[in-house]
Amino acid sequence: MNDREFVAYLDDHLAGSEAGLSAVRRLRRYEHLSEAMTEFETKILEEQDILRGAIESLGGTIPPGVVSRAIGLSSSVVIWARNLLIPQPAPMLVEDLEALAVGIWGKRLLWGAIARRAGVDPRLADVPVERLAESAEQQEIEVLRLRDDAIAPVET
Repeated sequence: MNDREFVAYLDDHLAGSEAGLSAVRRLRRYEHLSEAMTEFETKILEEQDILRGAIESLGGTIPPGVVSRAIGLSSSVVIWARNLLIPQPAPMLVEDLEALAVGIWGKRLLWGAIARRAGVDPRLADVPVERLAESAEQQEIEVLRLRDDAIAPVET
């Protein structure tokens, strides 16, 4: 993969993180998830900064993915509109947690790709991929636990 293609790959992940932020912000409306989602939001914002730095270190050979970000944001708008028309709090909770889990899995792949590339490209040597990969693993464990809790039957 040349620099331009790798930067495009990184930029696509940056766009995906916008969809993750939207899901986290929707999930924060559930009182029992508010604290955890605030922590997730902080981590995502930090990771976005790191990703932007990696893109810049590679020369930012392509413009920011305005189209990709617009697609990510528009999917959030569609979900929001569907929720207004057909309120589904419980299924939406599980769907958002699952979407977040998928995003975290993708993020784990991203950090692995950067680690592999950093092994041959010193411009990425400062990216703390080990710490990011460990954090993503913990995030995945937490989101899957929250999903399992959301699926558990409610005693009446």
